[in-house]
Amino acid sequence: MGFLIPVGLIRRIALLGLSLVVSGCASRSEVAAGIAADARMGQAIIATERFDIMTYQRRAAGATMLTVYVEGDGFAWATPTRPSTDPTPKNPVALRLAAADGSGAVAWLARPCQYTGGTRGRGCSEALWTEGRYAEMIIASMSQAIDRLKAGAGVARIRLVGYSGGAAVAALLAARRSDVDLLISVAGMLDSAAWTRSEGLTPLRWSLDPADGVSALSGLRQIHYVGAGDRDVPIAVARSYAARFPPGHAPEIVVVDGYDHHCCWVDIWPKLLTRAEREARVP
Repeated sequence: MGFLIPVGLIRRIALLGLSLVVSGCASRSEVAAGIAADARMGQAIIATERFDIMTYQRRAAGATMLTVYVEGDGFAWATPTRPSTDPTPKNPVALRLAAADGSGAVAWLARPCQYTGGTRGRGCSEALWTEGRYAEMIIASMSQAIDRLKAGAGVARIRLVGYSGGAAVAALLAARRSDVDLLISVAGMLDSAAWTRSEGLTPLRWSLDPADGVSALSGLRQIHYVGAGDRDVPIAVARSYAARFPPGHAPEIVVVDGYDHHCCWVDIWPKLLTRAEREARVP
């Protein structure tokens, strides 16, 4: 025999569930805001042709170079088979790296639909953080946002730093822009075809692959940091990317012992950034 649940209790349970969802999204935004505030980075939302893109930035008087950090894929999947409705990252590693960068003018770019409402954001759908996470419209919009950041900072040149999937975006941006002096990746997704093969996943059919554009990157200074214990984006992915360059012209891949995909890049970031500025080479 069944039993009845009072309507009032059902309503309270529903409201509690809604509040948990809302507070979860809010707390992710609050985490980012706290990181940025501690680093004295100001927030702005840049309206590109297709998307609204969240950014934090810190300007520096007299700066001639802007270092732009690109966030990772974020909370793309709620379960292994179900996409999330909001890809806002729980731990914005690229933002933490940007906050630890004391070199001058710095900007951080979230990916489209992060921090702007997920599926409720302008132009957003789940495809844009699953199969289409590196789609042409994504890269074009990120490039538009960088143009705005450059103009605001009053600089002519940029350095690009990408974390995880943000490395794919950074490499794709570098391949089409003429103002990039240095490309750095951390735990980077540099060859998405190699990654999907190694993980037994469906190819990212609506995405561009940075490894397909190495000819446009062959004259660019770059360095790529990979954690020796990274199981999310294994070392083989970066090595597959490097193998696409002509013999003797592969970019530098630096394997960092004791590190994985998430922990604890920010702790050694100033040292890695200094090394990149000093040792990054043209392939």
